[in-house]
Amino acid sequence: MERFLTSEGISATRPSGQFRNAHERIKEWRDADPDRPAVADLFFAVKWLGNVGTHEDSDLTTMEVLDGARVLDEAFHRLFTGPDIDAQARTINAAKGPSRQP
Repeated sequence: MERFLTSEGISATRPSGQFRNAHERIKEWRDADPDRPAVADLFFAVKWLGNVGTHEDSDLTTMEVLDGARVLDEAFHRLFTGPDIDAQARTINAAKGPSRQP
């Protein structure tokens, strides 16, 4: 997720060179586009689980780790396939069935 944010132009560091935390970076990414809050909420959920899981005395369960993986998978699914699927559904709905080109 952090690498994704970097690829989206969300800097991992401040001008001073100090690293920025994931929460701050997710907020910046979310606020840059009004269509992003739903996916940002998924990123925040993954971040919270990751915060718990990084501590030596973490009691994060295997199922909770898998939940985080599912949430992250859904976030990327929405980002990279969602708009195409939505556009395809609009085309089908407008045609009231398959939209076939002659």
